[in-house]
Amino acid sequence: MARLPLRNRQGRQRTELRLIPKMANRLVTFVKRRQGFFRKLTELCILCGAEAAAIVFSPTPARNLYSWDHPSVDAIVDRCLLGQNVGPVRDTRRGKGRS
Repeated sequence: MARLPLRNRQGRQRTELRLIPKMANRLVTFVKRRQGFFRKLTELCILCGAEAAAIVFSPTPARNLYSWDHPSVDAIVDRCLLGQNVGPVRDTRRGKGRS
């Protein structure tokens, strides 16, 4: 019985992470990904009861500020700065050890 050659499967490819050269394309990507990021934070807070805050500056020269919070950015930042009810900080980036 002859073996069939393996098919070259395209599937989903990884996108190379680099700065998008065209400003118009960069802004469209920023808006879409910002909305998706805030949606994921909402899901995390609702499903797990987590408290979260995010502050994002746009890539435009005006550097517009976008924030998302649950319950509020001020409350979460104050809590972190004052060290109230804050456990140890854990570095969850890939390739880093656990603290």
